[in-house]
Order: sequence, then structure tokens, then C-alpha cells
Amino acid sequence: MAASEIKLCLEIVREHFGSYAKAIAKALFAEPMSFHELRNVMKDNMSPNEVRETMLMLEHHHLLYYTTGRTIMYRMNVENVLRIIRIPRLLKEIKMNFGKIGGPIVQHLSVRGQSTMSDTIRGVKELIDVDVAGIAETFRAMAGQQMVVRMRSVAKNDVGFPIYESDENLFVCPLIVCDGTRALNKPGTDTKTNKAKGVLNDSDQDMLWKINWERCDYLIRDAMITQMFISLAPVHADTVNVVTSLMKVGNKRTNINEAYSQPISALEIINHAKISPSKNQEICALLRVLSEESNQIFKEIGQGSGGTYIIYYEKAIEEILTMNTQCFIRERIDDRAARIFCLLIKKGNLEEDQIEKHSMVPSKEAKEVCALLLEENLIKVRHVSKGNDFAPARTTYVYYVSLKNVAVHLNTYCLATIKNLMARRFFHGAKNRNLITRVLKRDFLVAQIEGNTELDEEQKKIQIKECDDSFIIGDDSLKYEQFTSTEAKLLCREIEAEGIAFISKQLLKFPLPPPEKKRRVVKSILDEFK
Repeated sequence: MAASEIKLCLEIVREHFGSYAKAIAKALFAEPMSFHELRNVMKDNMSPNEVRETMLMLEHHHLLYYTTGRTIMYRMNVENVLRIIRIPRLLKEIKMNFGKIGGPIVQHLSVRGQSTMSDTIRGVKELIDVDVAGIAETFRAMAGQQMVVRMRSVAKNDVGFPIYESDENLFVCPLIVCDGTRALNKPGTDTKTNKAKGVLNDSDQDMLWKINWERCDYLIRDAMITQMFISLAPVHADTVNVVTSLMKVGNKRTNINEAYSQPISALEIINHAKISPSKNQEICALLRVLSEESNQIFKEIGQGSGGTYIIYYEKAIEEILTMNTQCFIRERIDDRAARIFCLLIKKGNLEEDQIEKHSMVPSKEAKEVCALLLEENLIKVRHVSKGNDFAPARTTYVYYVSLKNVAVHLNTYCLATIKNLMARRFFHGAKNRNLITRVLKRDFLVAQIEGNTELDEEQKKIQIKECDDSFIIGDDSLKYEQFTSTEAKLLCREIEAEGIAFISKQLLKFPLPPPEKKRRVVKSILDEFK
């Protein structure tokens, strides 16, 4: 784990779960611990019950997991913690793919951590006015596309930790939902708890569901690739429909971890897009142009069925990362550095005089820019010797770009940026806490006044004016508008930085090229300089 990841994870845990959760996460990031060790570390700040309850909360949201051995050791799940800041992007894509009901389903599961299908349906119905059948149908559609997954059933629980079933279909939804009746607890239960007020004993109360983040990550990745394809495709009325159908057909027929898709025919794309047969020739021509303009991301490999194509996912992610890196270099250095970076991406393995010639940058400036790019770890130098002694007279120094290293650098930089943005939001919130409290109280009273049917419109206006005069003093209204505007801008920057960090992480999931390929590259460079 990198230091930037740990710092950001601690900031996320503090913002969403509080200071106690942050203290426990900090201890577990330092080293795995058993419950007794963690309780001893936290004994000065937290009671054993508070430690247990906080650990249960983190485990309920899948941020804490354990490994078995001589003792049960607890660890933090870094990947799941970082996925919390990806929820806004996921909500957008789910809404586009599953309509207005899909977003509230994901929102409910992300807030609860895990929930039954019946509770999720009730929670969504409180947010939007739709019937139960529509929510259940959308939930089943999401389970069918593996966006949500059921947690495994417990087979045994008599060895100190649960043992789960291994041969379950985790995407089958229950047929009967929301059939529970209110069942009161036993006498003597604390009446202040929600359980004492009664619970719904649904038939699916033992079947808990959660967000399947592994599949959702690929949904977000494919949405980014789709936007890039749309920007490369020729202008046509059916461009968006064709590109979206192309990505969906590729997803259905491909293992999500593969660098290439399975072969996709043009007729499959046309049938999925539900385009009129009279436009077949136009769509086939559109796909051929896209394959020529997409820089080998979308390749034509055959002529049958109107053309057969494959999608090169790794190349697509590299292209998106390259575009983001160019913007990053322009902001950090200048346009000359971005021009040299693009040149090395296209040509690769160039000497300084070749960089000067192709980029049309003076020799001194080219050396300075290359030095700055080296400091930022955006380019690398390869020493290619004509002999075994690497004597300077017989050694050639060539610059090249390793996109894997660029992805590591950008990921680290973006995570540190997100952490700083979250710290700024926390500072602004603490600075304006009194104002925010007064505005929230005002809004609560105004909502009560507007919902009061016993008052006429004139009386409502008078009481609302009294609330405004009581809670909003002087230029508080202007200050609150400035605060909300600043908060929105910081959140937008967080989402932007998270998108770049996400695409960088996706590229790192693909394996490095084999050593034989690297040796062939060095041999080709030597042959060029002979």
C-alpha cells in the first residue's frame, strides 16, 4: 500500500464513519491485529464495546475483513475504501443503464452496506413514487447483469468464524418479496430501539445483497471507452446508439479481465441497436471508418456478416490515459512538454537530437523539457550500448514512455489531490458550521410550515418570513451561497481526479509485456543505430 492510498483511506473513513472508525482504520493499516490486540491499542480512547461496534460497522460496509489461522486477524480493505468516492460516478452510469429506479437501488445499498431485496424495495419506494413490481423488476435486471450480488449463506458457525456455502448461484433473486408482517419482540426489550418497535419477517430476510463492485468497475470503464469511441466516430444520427450497442455486445461475450473482446459481427451490433435493415450499409460503413480512425483500438479482423471486429480494451485505456496525461503535463509544465510526450508516445526510443528535430523545439529547450519530464517520472531513459562495457562513446541514450509507470505516477498524484480536496472541504465545513446549522434549522421549520394544511398562504408567508429573519442575519444568505458554490467546485474536482486515478488503476491490472518483447525492442534499437 502506498502512503497516498493510506492517507486518503483514513480521510474517507473519517468523513463517512467518524473519528472512532478512523482510529481503528489507522491501527489496522499499520499492521493486522486480532480483536484483543486492537482492544488493547484503543483502551485509552475507546471502550471494548465501542471497538466492537465500530468494527461491526466497518465489516457491514465490507471495509474490514479477517483471515483465519492460529488467531483471527483483521485487516482493512483498501480497494473497497477507495471505491466509496467512486459512488457518484457509478450512480450516473447505473441511471443511464437501468433508468431512474437503478440509482436509488445503488444508493440504498451503498448507504446500508448490505440489505435484503425486500428492504431495498421499501427504501427505494420511500425515495421515488413507483410501484413495487417496477422496483423488483429493475433489481432483478441488475442482478441478471451482475451489478448486485447476494452474500453467501453460512454453512457452519461452530469453529469461531463462519464457513460459507461454496456452490451457490449468487445472482438468483427471490420470487416472493415484501411479504413480511410486523412482528413484535419479546416483552422486556428496550422500547427505545427500532427492533422493539417491530420488524418485518420477510421470507428473504436471510438473503443479503450488496453492490458487486468488481462488475461495476467494468461498467464505469466501458462508459469511459464509449465516450472516447463517440468522439472518434464520424458524425451520424445513429453513432451513439451503435457505439453503445458495440460495447454492450462486447461485454456479454467477453471475460471482463481480458485485454481483447471476442469477435463481434456488424450484424450483431445492428440487431442489438434495433436499427432498420435499410440502414445496414450505412452502419457497416460507419464501423469501418471507426476501425480506421480509432488507432487500432477497434480492429476489423474479417469481412463476414458485414464485417467482424474486436475491441482492444487495454489499448483503449492507454489512449484515455494518454489524453489525461497530456492535460496534466500542460498544467504542470507547458505545451512543449506535452508535444514531446506525444512524440515519444507515437515514435518511441528517440535521442535528444531526434526529439529536437521532430518536435521543432530548440536543443537547449528540448534538454530542459526532457529533464523536467524525467523529474516528474513521465518519461524514461534507456541506455543502449554497442559493447558490453557501456562506455560513453559506444552508448546511446534514448528517451521513451512507459505508460505503466505514468499510470503509477498519475494514480499517486490524483490520490494525494483528492485527499487535499477532502481536507479543504472539511476545513470549510468546520469554519461555517454555525451558519450551516442555522440554515438547516430554518429549512426544517420552513418545510413544516409549508406542510401544515391548517394555515392559509398568507399565514405561511408571514411565518416563513419570521423564520428567515430569526435564522438568517445580515449577509448570511450570501455567505451560504458562496459556501455551497465552493463545496460544489471542490466535489467536482474530486470526481475529476478520481476518474483519472481510476483509469490509471485499470491499466495497471493488465500484465506487463514479457521479457522477450523487451529484448526485441532493444535489439531493434541497436539495429537502427548500426
